[in-house]
Amino acid sequence: ETKKALEQKHLLMTFDDQNLASYVALHGWDSPMPPKSFNPADDTGATRDFLAISEANLGANKANRQIMREIFYEMTIGRDADLVGKLTISYANESQAETWPAGKYVNYLRVYVPFASGLLEIDNAGNTDIDQVEITNQGNLTTFATYVEVPVKSTRGITFTYRIPKNIKLETAPTYRLYVSKQPGTDRDPFTFTFNLPQNLQIENVNGKPDQQDQQNLTIQTDLSTDRQFEIEV
Repeated sequence: ETKKALEQKHLLMTFDDQNLASYVALHGWDSPMPPKSFNPADDTGATRDFLAISEANLGANKANRQIMREIFYEMTIGRDADLVGKLTISYANESQAETWPAGKYVNYLRVYVPFASGLLEIDNAGNTDIDQVEITNQGNLTTFATYVEVPVKSTRGITFTYRIPKNIKLETAPTYRLYVSKQPGTDRDPFTFTFNLPQNLQIENVNGKPDQQDQQNLTIQTDLSTDRQFEIEV
């Protein structure tokens, strides 16, 4: 149905008519980056983190249909409540031949993270040259962009490790909040979120529930059938 297609970003809308455009923007059906409901730079009440990926197939084929991807995001909090993120994307190309419409997946990948995040390490199927990544700052986001190639009947992975220039405000607002934006047009990419605390900190609650209270490590397995949010009080 249309409502579900809009929620899961299989259908996006844009209009020249200002009234229609305003209505669409109000509901986020134009899929802005970041969403209007979440400003990654506004750390009032919680230290905010944001993650989104965007892929462009440059291979003159339809290999997207044959691509299975898994996304892993690990957030490690340091002793000074500083933030280091580690994003890993695993691609499996189930194409059986180079013949059109399948074939090698030539992907120009963009990763959107909070503004002024600093790239520490990159591992692109064994290539660790950080200069392969184009880094741009725009608005309240930083973008890491590079090429990822996945041959037919092959699996490739890429990992970005980066420092987010923020600290959790332990005295005034001891909460970490993550917004993960689903990539439009994808289905139910498996998503694993891991959260690690140092010895001097413990989890108070996760999304308002005390199930993980007093733990220092958390792993949540879900999917990106839609946008996801996580809020952790420490």
